[in-house]
Amino acid sequence: MKGLFKYLKKKEYEKLLAVMKEIKAKPGKVIVEEGSTKREMFYIISGEAEVISEKAGEPLVLATLGEGSFFGEIGLFLRVPRTATVRAKTEMKLLRITPPILRKIEQLFPELAVKIYRAIMEELTKRLAKTTMEVETYHILYSAVSD
Repeated sequence: MKGLFKYLKKKEYEKLLAVMKEIKAKPGKVIVEEGSTKREMFYIISGEAEVISEKAGEPLVLATLGEGSFFGEIGLFLRVPRTATVRAKTEMKLLRITPPILRKIEQLFPELAVKIYRAIMEELTKRLAKTTMEVETYHILYSAVSD
């Protein structure tokens, strides 16, 4: 298993599949739209997606996500506007997780829910550390050119 399910054994993952919804996406399909407040996250079983920001007027590809990646976790927990659009780059299979599905996992398989939360926490921590380093680098560069 990868990403969101990296701490699960195969049998544990198979238990979860019974309560999660698998969806498919063709290339070009928007999975998450920037500005939307839908409460859901996605796990990529197969295929690739692009994370795109349209804040500057022109679409800017921020990242490409592949098998084992997950996205939309902030939207799952908080009703805040999405910061980017996620669009299928190739044919994709995804798992869609909503608050009711997560609650069902917590009720039926609390030990598996803890493993999922751990994977989410680790990924968010990595992303925060990366962002912090980028902000510090930007600050150093900005200070150097503004002096």
